[in-house]
Amino acid sequence: THRAIAARAGMSTSTTSYFFSSLDQLVAAALHVVGERIVQRVDAVTAQVAESELSPRESIDRFVDAVMSEPEPDTVAQFEIYLECRRRPQLQPTAHRIMASIERGAEASLSALGIARTDERAPMVVALLDGLALHRHARPRPTDRQVLTDALYSLHRGFVEADAEAPVRK
Repeated sequence: THRAIAARAGMSTSTTSYFFSSLDQLVAAALHVVGERIVQRVDAVTAQVAESELSPRESIDRFVDAVMSEPEPDTVAQFEIYLECRRRPQLQPTAHRIMASIERGAEASLSALGIARTDERAPMVVALLDGLALHRHARPRPTDRQVLTDALYSLHRGFVEADAEAPVRK
């Protein structure tokens, strides 16, 4: 309710209802703020990993550190945004911005690792990250970090092997 949100924010109910005529507008605005925070964090991690001259193992380790240190409420909110797009289409631009940022990050990271066809492969990395994040939040395990690390190493190895076997395109 407007009342509960205003109380949590430490302001009067009239303030929230003045700026947001409906709870849908208020929820959409709050999720947009979280979405922008996620995009900023992803862009910062991308710059850090892509611009440094690290080995593949070091890059993946640093990336896993960043993923595993994301604030849990933001990760949960990210998936809430994705799910709410069905009921609140006004959230689609926020969801698309988050997804594009994560794909750009995956492309830049793959490119820094010398992987070809990053535009085709980045969605694979994102799908792996999202799937493991959903599992991590639904059923946390002490091995989650290692599972993510091993999955990314395996994906990287597969890309390298596929690139080595691929015929040279002219």
